[in-house]
Amino acid sequence: IVKNLFDFENFELSLILLETEIKMKSKNEFKYLASYKKALSMNIYSKLNLLKSEQSLLYHKQACNEDTFRKLELSLKCVCSVPEHDKLLLHVSEVEKICFLLVVLSCRLVRTEHGLAS
Repeated sequence: IVKNLFDFENFELSLILLETEIKMKSKNEFKYLASYKKALSMNIYSKLNLLKSEQSLLYHKQACNEDTFRKLELSLKCVCSVPEHDKLLLHVSEVEKICFLLVVLSCRLVRTEHGLAS
């Protein structure tokens, strides 16, 4: 009577089916997570490669600008007086500092905007 009432054989079978279903779901979730992780890592690597190429381009532009400035400085050195030359160098160093501060502030602003968005 108890066996028929609770139907233990079907209960054991349903437990086995439930365990296999859970294993299949966890395998599917693992496969999904592994593919998602792979897609994310590929996205990160592609962005990293893009940033590296942009960095090398910026370094090249910076070197060209420094060469141009050195040529300009040499040509101005012949024409202007020593105090004027010193003023030029001071002005250039101040502009470099201001540009650096602007870059730092823009990076902080982006971080803050991302923080507020999330």
